[in-house]
Amino acid sequence: MIKKQKTIRKSFPKVNKYSNRDRFFYVVDSRSKLYGTKSQLRFYSEAEAIRKADEIQSKLVTEGTLALRVKSDAENIRLKSLEDGLPAGITLESVLNRFKEEQAKQTRLSFPEVEPLVNEWYLHKENNVLNPITKGALRDCKSYCVWINAHWGKLKCNEVTQAMVEAAISEKQGTKGTTKRKYLLHVSSFYKWLIEKKQIPIPNPAKGIDIAIEETIIQIYSIEDIRRMLEYTEQNAPHMACFFVLCTWVGARPSECYRMTWADVSFENSEIAVDPEGKTGARYIHAEPVIMEYLKKRKEASPDMPLVPKYAENQDTLFRAKIRRDLPLKWIHSGLRHNAVTYFYAVHKDWEKVEFRFGHDKGTSRKHYMRPISKETVDTFWNMLSK
Repeated sequence: MIKKQKTIRKSFPKVNKYSNRDRFFYVVDSRSKLYGTKSQLRFYSEAEAIRKADEIQSKLVTEGTLALRVKSDAENIRLKSLEDGLPAGITLESVLNRFKEEQAKQTRLSFPEVEPLVNEWYLHKENNVLNPITKGALRDCKSYCVWINAHWGKLKCNEVTQAMVEAAISEKQGTKGTTKRKYLLHVSSFYKWLIEKKQIPIPNPAKGIDIAIEETIIQIYSIEDIRRMLEYTEQNAPHMACFFVLCTWVGARPSECYRMTWADVSFENSEIAVDPEGKTGARYIHAEPVIMEYLKKRKEASPDMPLVPKYAENQDTLFRAKIRRDLPLKWIHSGLRHNAVTYFYAVHKDWEKVEFRFGHDKGTSRKHYMRPISKETVDTFWNMLSK
């Protein structure tokens, strides 16, 4: 019984190793519709097989595809008669090559430009009823589309090469690789859509590009920094006080807080509702009594003030700028939420509860939020709102 062992040489023509009982042999596989070849040659020496494969490849480069064809005597006679009918100095090989060049030229001319295709891709994602995306993801997609058009919008879609994509992504800021990978992902998704949905026969220039990702180390604020921010918010930005508490003690994402109102807060059940547009989807967060008491006092003190201000996203941007300027203090991306998860686990020591409340899978939670914290520090964090 003949069994294939492995591929010794992967480039065309390939060299495959087989075994027949106790004997090994090597097959030079030159079958190709592209090159018009059908031969398979057997050798009992690996070196001879590789030498023959190199010879065939060299012949392909120097003499063209017709030199590799395995022709019968009748076919040779027919091709010779065709060549005899051509003008002096012109061979059948040159005619075939000229035809291929013209065919390739016409194919190049028929490919559309990148810009209208990118715009169509964006509209497809915006109006896709079967696979809708969130507003935030659509907003991000729009910025990536602008970037793609700025680099290659006026080129034919088949003219964008892997080297071009690598060069453009290398220019992006961010040493950890996550930003670069997002750009690569969108370029790849766009070309995948061209190939699969638009049926445009081109290679994906993003395929084969590998971007190393530096491991992220989750940072949290110190207890003193949290205290300073809470006091500053209550004194200088009282309209953002509930927002700050929702992020820091409830652990809601800022994007989830933007859409919250007092109607989402149930003081009777100690629950805060998160709408389905968030990253983790719709859920109820059972908040600790100290949080509910704080929110209740804020509502009673300023009954006309909304839970989260109007135009909350813009207000959040201004709030962060004030924190950085006036305290001063380095703003940590998602730092408030990281504090909430860290101190929630420090109290409950239960990854199932962490997963249910925050939406993190248990593996991610263990990796980033299991850290030694003294009981005094934990108590300080949770009692801060009651003072």
